[in-house]
Amino acid sequence: MSHHFEWDASRYVLGIPDMDHGHGMIIDCMNQLHAGSVAQASRIELGNIFDRLVRVTVEHFSDEERYMAECAYPDAARHRLLHQQILERLYRFQLEFRRTGVLPERLFNFFGMWLQAHMGDSDVQYARYCKAA
Repeated sequence: MSHHFEWDASRYVLGIPDMDHGHGMIIDCMNQLHAGSVAQASRIELGNIFDRLVRVTVEHFSDEERYMAECAYPDAARHRLLHQQILERLYRFQLEFRRTGVLPERLFNFFGMWLQAHMGDSDVQYARYCKAA
């Protein structure tokens, strides 16, 4: 089965097992939410997947921020701000879904941006620094 959001190991693997695992869980939730939307899953089922995505993301961001602090990553404050911005958007989409029962296409566009710009760029930068430190 093909997934909407593909994990490209050459772009996204950080070489830090806990962080890579967290990314895999986030992408799995993104794909479940997309597949559920396409299959017109129930509002309850989609809501449960969305709740799981939020929980996994909050936990992963906390783990990343702790890891960056441990290796004294100099751009950690900016990275934390990116996490806050992602979470704010994710919470807004979640509230919109709870209100309307609709998962808009712009949600999945946001997921694509998150995957490419954050996991594929910002996270790669901190991983390089921390592994070299």
